[in-house]
Amino acid sequence: MEAALQQLPDKRSLEALPLYKSLLCGLDRKDMNLEIKQATPADAATLAKLGAKVFYFTFAAQNTPKDMELYLAETFTEEKLREEIDEPGALFYMAWLDGQPTGFTRLCNKRTPETLNGIPCIELERLYIHPDFQNLKIGQRLMELCIETARRQGCAVLWLGVWENNPGAIRFYERFGFRKFGEHIFQLGTDEQTDWMMRLDL
Repeated sequence: MEAALQQLPDKRSLEALPLYKSLLCGLDRKDMNLEIKQATPADAATLAKLGAKVFYFTFAAQNTPKDMELYLAETFTEEKLREEIDEPGALFYMAWLDGQPTGFTRLCNKRTPETLNGIPCIELERLYIHPDFQNLKIGQRLMELCIETARRQGCAVLWLGVWENNPGAIRFYERFGFRKFGEHIFQLGTDEQTDWMMRLDL
């Protein structure tokens, strides 16, 4: 898999992507100022705040305050996000609308499900959209860019994990052609939850 993936694109190769260019021109009037950029360590604090806000908004009502507190405290710190940005094989895209951070996504090739062993693949580890900026197709644009990036890296499969009790996200992924191929455990604080593993054959 390492040989197939080689390295994720730097800013120059990112700007060469046809889809990336289309994000910066020819947009609908309502999102004329939408930009998608590759995150750097300088964005770690912004990513940590945005990630914590989106996660809390999405999952707080279905989980205990204690479990949410534990997960947020260990996952969305500036130091942790800086490490994730610097991790080899990882790539963050950030969406900005009128200069405000509105969403981000993370691709990473550090782990492969057993059923995908031997198949060039990459994980879509996160796709988060600020609750105030949903329904503007920002998630769609981030997903399209991730799919194109995975294809350019020679991947045969883009895969992800999504909580079984998150039907909205499942429907979103299904619209792009993802299908369930297994399950795994997601640890949220003290609670072991079941994620669907979904794959998109590229």
